[in-house]
Amino acid sequence: WKTANPGGPVMFLKDATKLSVLDLDYNGLDEIPLNALRGFFELHELSLRSNLLDQLHSSVFDDLRSLKYLHLQKNLITSVQRVTFGVPLSNLTELYMHPTPIMSILTPK
Repeated sequence: WKTANPGGPVMFLKDATKLSVLDLDYNGLDEIPLNALRGFFELHELSLRSNLLDQLHSSVFDDLRSLKYLHLQKNLITSVQRVTFGVPLSNLTELYMHPTPIMSILTPK
């Protein structure tokens, strides 16, 4: 994946910005590149279940202003910056993170 798609395996979606639902479950993703979801203003549901994600960039969801449902279950995330789920996700109504070994929500210094 990473060899065929410079910047990460989800970068092949960079021009699919009109999607309303994106399901990337069970893809073995270990990261979501910072710019992978740029311009996805109409995305309502994002599912990243059962991947190998161990961190989320603090601004990875910044363009997802229409996002209502976010599925992060069964990943390896142990901490998240508080701003990751901040203002850009103000329309978020459902966040699923179980079972994820999250230990802390970090506040920026």
